[in-house]
Amino acid sequence: MTQLKQRVLLTKKEFYLERTGVKVISKSASENLEYTVKYEEIGFDQVKKQEKGALFPAIFFWLMVALDLFLLYDTYINEEGVAMQGFWAFAGLFFGAMAVMATMQINRKVIFLTGGSKVLELLSNNPSTQEVDAFIEALYERIKNVYKSKYAVIDPNLPEELMMERINWLFEMGVITQEEQEDYYMQIQINSLLS
Repeated sequence: MTQLKQRVLLTKKEFYLERTGVKVISKSASENLEYTVKYEEIGFDQVKKQEKGALFPAIFFWLMVALDLFLLYDTYINEEGVAMQGFWAFAGLFFGAMAVMATMQINRKVIFLTGGSKVLELLSNNPSTQEVDAFIEALYERIKNVYKSKYAVIDPNLPEELMMERINWLFEMGVITQEEQEDYYMQIQINSLLS
């Protein structure tokens, strides 16, 4: 998966895996933002967060909706003016919209991809958990390929110790497996014997 599109109410975020990094396009009612985060700037650590901050506003707004519906019914039964009925209907719609927005913010699950100099923020279940996980795996593969192409190069002009340290570092970072590490060690030793 090379792209991920996430949308919540009036906010839209798009992530594209490009050749050199992740292109992020963020659009909301107040701003449009477009930037690229290089693969080398993203780490392999994940921080998962579940926000529950909108619970009390959601309860408040739903109570206001119930109150407005009661008052609308009361003005209709008591045959009060159309203006008053319109006012309570509009208030009910307004608080209903606010209640829906607050309810959508309850249990908002976020994944922060950290460990590097930059952090990417993804909603963990938007559009679905499987799509987000597939995108993260594809992103990690791209990051690993960039690190391998940059630091796992067997260069006859570099000292053997430096190449071994690089391979150890790649293994510690989780970029290469132990089997790949042993293969690189073998290539370094063969290269050392040939030169």
